[in-house]
Amino acid sequence: MWIRVKMTNTSSGEIDCTRADSNSLDTRYVYDIRDSSGRKIEQKRSAHPELDAAGSFRFCTLRSRQSTNAEENLISRLFDMSKPGTYTVQVSRGISSDEKKGAVKSNQITITVTP
Repeated sequence: MWIRVKMTNTSSGEIDCTRADSNSLDTRYVYDIRDSSGRKIEQKRSAHPELDAAGSFRFCTLRSRQSTNAEENLISRLFDMSKPGTYTVQVSRGISSDEKKGAVKSNQITITVTP
């Protein structure tokens, strides 16, 4: 299952929009996926975590009011959403390398999986 994520800089300064791509997933995002009861879907455990760490970086800086292209992310690589039902998806990303400065969250989307 793929989602598209587009980042827009609404601040007055420049922001880092570097993509850390690992198997079609930007690892700089935190993915919050929940079932219809609001229970968080836990990430799958990888049989080969050393391979999951491999990837590439695409360095990027966004000026004020600029946006990235919508980038596709393969969320089903990390989360089992194969059971029929409704899921909510929201991504977040730290606003700097200092976690204490907080994070920015995306709009929440709803995905319905049918049998």
